[in-house]
Amino acid sequence: MLNKSEIYVVGIGDNSAVYIDLAEVLNIPVVGLVHYNSDRVGENFLGYRINSCTKELFNDKNSLEGHNFALSMGDNSIRVELAKKIRAKGGCTPILIHPTASVSRHANIEEGVVIHANVTIQANCTVKKDSVISSGTVLIHGATIGNGCYIAANATVGADVIVEDQVFIGLGAVIVSKKVSSIARESLIGAGAIVVRSVDERSVMIGNPAKNLTK
Repeated sequence: MLNKSEIYVVGIGDNSAVYIDLAEVLNIPVVGLVHYNSDRVGENFLGYRINSCTKELFNDKNSLEGHNFALSMGDNSIRVELAKKIRAKGGCTPILIHPTASVSRHANIEEGVVIHANVTIQANCTVKKDSVISSGTVLIHGATIGNGCYIAANATVGADVIVEDQVFIGLGAVIVSKKVSSIARESLIGAGAIVVRSVDERSVMIGNPAKNLTK
């Protein structure tokens, strides 16, 4: 469970503002920002100080025990790697759910998941570790989102679709129920794509109907 005493936001870029806003809406004090290098240490970002970098964070002398971290970077592989390292040092990557999101009590939401404003997650959905569900996205009943995925704003993932690990689904994309059984790992679904068949590993799908650019 999330200890609401404080949280650090990691990976300072444009998207970090959304995470700071989420923490503020949840009344979780942001006690510091952590950038990927030391270039911006000492700067202020939205009124919060960038007080560390990831190298310092993982210094052997530092314990992260009892500290909460929100990872704001969009790169799935980087986010997953940092989350694992934080937890290995005793830190927590809590579930963060915007109060306007509608999440079924019959959904399964795992550690490190971030759910932004106006998301709908229906019954029997699963969202696995370190995935991000952006504003306005809809997960239809029975959908599964794998570890370390990023589902961009206003996307729809159809009923019973299995999205495997570290998939990126772009803005407004639609994964059609009954047409698609799975989106294989590390695939990229372009903005606005309408996916009507299952997708192979590391595919790039664009268009309506979506076509695979890697073939």
